[in-house]
Amino acid sequence: MLKQPTKYNKPINVSTEDENAIAISKDDYNSHAETIRLSSNPEQRAKIIEGLNTSLWECLSENDVDW
Repeated sequence: MLKQPTKYNKPINVSTEDENAIAISKDDYNSHAETIRLSSNPEQRAKIIEGLNTSLWECLSENDVDW
């Protein structure tokens, strides 16, 4: 049963008489948690939006980045 969320990245609906839940992989959970954390910080959210609105022509080439 748990192969579905961990191997195929598909959530499982868990329904009981009283409540419902979703089972997802730990990697998916961590990704969602990080997205929520980043988007809840106004400064970080502004930087992400700025990056999304930046054309590729304005970005540095991978060769120009000092790794």
